[in-house]
Amino acid sequence: MKAKTAMENINEIKPYTLDSPYTLEIETTDPSYAQRLSLLPRSKYDGNRTVRYISDDFLESHRAFLAMVFLAKSILP
Repeated sequence: MKAKTAMENINEIKPYTLDSPYTLEIETTDPSYAQRLSLLPRSKYDGNRTVRYISDDFLESHRAFLAMVFLAKSILP
């Protein structure tokens, strides 16, 4: 019943949005992993175990996240 009511009022429901900039922060278990992940353009290494990626484009941030996940898989022992 709630789904039917929601669909009847679909034009009144505002989509959830996130405000930019979008910050992706990844904390690794080893500083060398974070250092390697920071090779991704526009990423910032904090000198310890964290890498940050900041963008005004959500899709770009998502792609950076995927790239870091794939890179992490390749550097883990």
